[in-house]
Amino acid sequence: MRIPEPRQCGQVWHLAHENLGQVTVVHHALAGQEIALIIEETRPGFSFGNSPDAVLAPLTRLAEAGFVLPDLLVFRQPTNKQTSQFPVWGRMQFHAEFSVAGHSGPKGSALMLEAQRTGTELSWPRKLTLMDQEELARLRLDGHQITEDRRGYKISLTETGVGNTLFRRTLLHEFGHWVDYLRLKGQDDHGDAYFRRPSVEREAFAHKFASEWQCLCDLYGMNASLTDSFPKPGHL
Repeated sequence: MRIPEPRQCGQVWHLAHENLGQVTVVHHALAGQEIALIIEETRPGFSFGNSPDAVLAPLTRLAEAGFVLPDLLVFRQPTNKQTSQFPVWGRMQFHAEFSVAGHSGPKGSALMLEAQRTGTELSWPRKLTLMDQEELARLRLDGHQITEDRRGYKISLTETGVGNTLFRRTLLHEFGHWVDYLRLKGQDDHGDAYFRRPSVEREAFAHKFASEWQCLCDLYGMNASLTDSFPKPGHL
């Protein structure tokens, strides 16, 4: 999962700019923290695999655990170019501003989940890096239909699989990047400490964060109240 890095000019961080079409904005107060859900209208054939409200339970658990929520959670419809050339499940934008239907929109930190074209196939080569092999295993656990032939792998994007990947894994993975960024941001004023780390270390932290929280939620139930028996992940 790719994490875009903001451009830097001297010591000034520039906002990442995102264009959105027609959106619905819903504000929520979760465990004393405010967050806005921005839901972009999807094109035919695209889906998030679940209702956007499905993020509220895990976000509430995270807020109850003392983690700072991002300002925005954006459900985004990718462009045709992004779908074909730069497909991602989600992104964490630490400083973002949005244009909505051509007009200036909200600003702030934004966790973004991207709609996927269900019923289509992803083609992966037979020769995979170790990280790609691990991701293939995660996609299989998410419920995607994966077949193998002599040329490589075909990954069929199902509605259930998309929902599991976005809401069970990508949400927590990108939140892990946010936690890591805030954890290291205290060492400087601009987040340099985070971006100086090798990308493999950033991804390892986010994967571990997501994996531990998935285990906790599966063990205690997503809707369970956060008690001493539902602790923060031990590495934080």
